[in-house]
This record gives sequence, C-alpha cells and structure tokens, in this order.
Amino acid sequence: MANQLYQYSIINALMDGVASGGIELSNLQELGDHGLGTFESIDGEMVMIDSISYHLRADGSIETATAHNKLPFAMVTNFTPTISGRKVSLPDKDAIYKTAKEMFPSTSNVYLALKIDGTFQRMKVRAVRGQRYKGQPLSELGDSQAVNEYTNIEGTVFGFRSPPFSQGISVAGGHLHFVSAKRDCGGHVLELEASGAEISGAVIKDVRIELPESVEFNEAKLEKDAGGIGKIEG
Repeated sequence: MANQLYQYSIINALMDGVASGGIELSNLQELGDHGLGTFESIDGEMVMIDSISYHLRADGSIETATAHNKLPFAMVTNFTPTISGRKVSLPDKDAIYKTAKEMFPSTSNVYLALKIDGTFQRMKVRAVRGQRYKGQPLSELGDSQAVNEYTNIEGTVFGFRSPPFSQGISVAGGHLHFVSAKRDCGGHVLELEASGAEISGAVIKDVRIELPESVEFNEAKLEKDAGGIGKIEG
C-alpha cells in the first residue's frame, strides 16, 4: 500500500539496548521501498532507496545489505510522493522541516515521508559502531559513534518527520539518513546545507507497528528518555 508506514520495534527498545536479532531484510523489503533503520547489535545505519538497502558502517564503508541481514529497528514505506521535485534552498537541517510544513500545512500530528535529492554543500553524518556487549544501551553508543563530514557531495536523503506524541515509539521530529550518489558513503544526518536541492514528500496517516516477541524485548523497561533520544539522534 502506498504511503503506509511499517515500523518494526520502537526507539525506546534501542535506547534500552534491545538489538539482538530483528526482522529479516527480505521481509522488510516486502513492506516498503524506502526507509531507514539499524542492523543487529546496532551495527551502523540502514537506508533504503528504491528497494535497495545499504549498510552504512562506522568506518565509513558502505555495502549493499543482504536478504538475511536482521534489523532490530526499521521504518519503511512504499513511497509515492504527492508533492515532488520542489526546488529548495536548505541553509541547515531545520529548513527541511520548515519547508515540509509549508508543503503540508496542518499536518503536525501525522507522519511525513521526505526525500531530498541534490548536491549538498555540506553534509555531516554519523554511524554507530555497534554494541560491545549484549544489551548495551544506545545512549552509551553515542559516545563512540563515528562522525564524518563531506563537502559538495551529491546524494539522497530519506527519512521521516514524526509527530510529537510519537517520541519513544519513533523519533519525534526528523529522522533522516543519507547515501551518496556514488553509493560510497552515508549515515544518519546530523547537519546539512544545500542550494537547489529537490524535495519530495507524502503524508502518512496509516501506521503499522510490529513489536518483537523476544524475551529481551519483553523484559526491557522501555522507559521514555526524551533527552537521551534527542542527544543520540542529533
């Protein structure tokens, strides 16, 4: 179904270190053609563009993910933009959400899927290095994440703007991942700047969340840590 959001697990679970196993990529790709997430043990970042998923690692390398890769957290949609190809100038990441609000007024309490294509004068991304022990919380991993900056790099940003009430379920506000046009680098977007980029988007009101059945998930506290989420997600 076009522009239905499928989400596996919740951000609070990652914050608590629930990251063993997850949904297999082959199953996830049946539920969406664009999206983002992370891999088992919170090893790097995932971005899905046109049904191809990329594993963005902390060492700066990138590879095409395989069907049997498992993801403990993911959000995907069959992206069918209702507004596409709008030329925008983005002095910073916040400008994306200001533009989205102009494109889709009166949508503060629903989800938006956003895609930006172009050359970015500045792109700052991070990738998490992965758990050093089972159950290590995501909040700890932020201290050792790898941060890379690029200039004048062509590529694609895809992600979601989630409503305020979703904090802890997803990331309230923006959650965006980047992959270069050459498919040789990428990561979770921390900062960006672009002029003449093209933004496309769609409203998402149909949301499906699947929760893990594992003992690890069901024994986790899953207490909302809004400050910790904000810090790790940038």
